[in-house]
Parts: sequence; C-alpha cells; structure tokens
Amino acid sequence: MRAPLIGILSGAQPHASGRFLDQITSACVRIYGARHAADFPRLLVCAEPALGNADPSGEPAAPAAIEGLRALDAAKVDFIALACDSFQADQHRLKTEVRVPILDTVSMAIAQMAGPSRRVALVATRATIESGVFQRALAAAGHCCVESAMQDIVDALLAAARDPSQEERCLALWQQVFHAGEVAGADTTLLASFELCASARRHGLADRVVDSEACLASATVQRWLLAYS
Repeated sequence: MRAPLIGILSGAQPHASGRFLDQITSACVRIYGARHAADFPRLLVCAEPALGNADPSGEPAAPAAIEGLRALDAAKVDFIALACDSFQADQHRLKTEVRVPILDTVSMAIAQMAGPSRRVALVATRATIESGVFQRALAAAGHCCVESAMQDIVDALLAAARDPSQEERCLALWQQVFHAGEVAGADTTLLASFELCASARRHGLADRVVDSEACLASATVQRWLLAYS
C-alpha cells in the first residue's frame, strides 16, 4: 500500500515552513508515539514566498496560492494543509481549486474547541480581524468573540516578536493581551497568527491559549492516520 502523501502549502515567510514541520513532528510523537524515521509521514511542501495577505473584498484568490495548490494536486498528494495566515480569509475559494481535501487553520482550530460555548478573545493580525473569517466561524460553532481594545497591543506584539532583542518587551505585551481579554470577559484566548503561536510557545504560554498552528498540525497528522487506515 502506498503511504499517504501530505501536501503543505506555506506562504510568505520561508522559516514558517520549517516551524510548521516541527509542529507536525511533535504531533506525530504525541499522537501515536513516532520514534524512528520510518514512523513519520511523507510530506511535500510548496512554499510561495510571494504571497501576501488574502484579500477579503471579493477579488480572486491570490494567483500564487492557486498555483501552489495545483502543483501539489498534480503531485498526487492525498490532502493539503494550508499552513499560512495569508490563506485564512480566502479558504473557501481556495478549496474549489483542487480535487483533494484541504485542511484550513480556521476550521481545525475551532474543531479543537468543541464543547461548551466559550467567550473568545481573538488574537490575530489586523487583516485577519478585519476579514471576519474567524468571527463568523466562531459564531457558527456557538462561541462568542468578545470585543476588546487590544489590536494596537497585538500589532506591537507582532513587531516585537520579530525582533530577538525585544524578548522582555514581548513578554510584557503578552501580559497586556491577556489582561485586555480578561477585562472583555473572555475565558479563552485563540491565537489566529502562526507567528504569535510561535511566540507564545517560546515564552511558555502554550497552556494559556488555543494555538491555531498546533491545532492544524494535529489535525494534519490525524487525517494522515485516517488515510493510512
């Protein structure tokens, strides 16, 4: 039997591909105890560094994203994980471009929040917030996305997270983000930016957030196991 092949479409930051692959590896170890090289999935990564933020205004999906998806489809991957923030707003249109199933960050993160209704502080780039894609999906799943005055703090946090010399400032900004969520009445903090997910893990904050990158990685491994069965 041919081992299933996972396609991964990543975006504008080349190091982000490696970080997501690390999350895939960690998920394999955690979910089914992978230890040896042969225990891990076959992966085919297509990185499209030309991609910027998806346009929520109704314009066609980014040509580079479509080209990347079609390249993975032509390579006969069994399914594709959209491992980039830039795809979030345009996920539904992108899914129509290829024959194979696509796992997206929005659906996979919210699937991990199954259970009682939650009051969610959404922490994301300004473009993702303005697209409304997470807010709509949260509402459809029975959760409430709280209004909070944190976007300027999140913007500053994103800038600090990109600068290795700003680690102390970064941690202070994280505390401001959590405080803003608490003031708004949130009981859950959902990170909808892979860059912020990496920052939260680096600062030991993983137990305080829903990490959308880790959710997508776990869902990718679980889908691979299903394809293998």
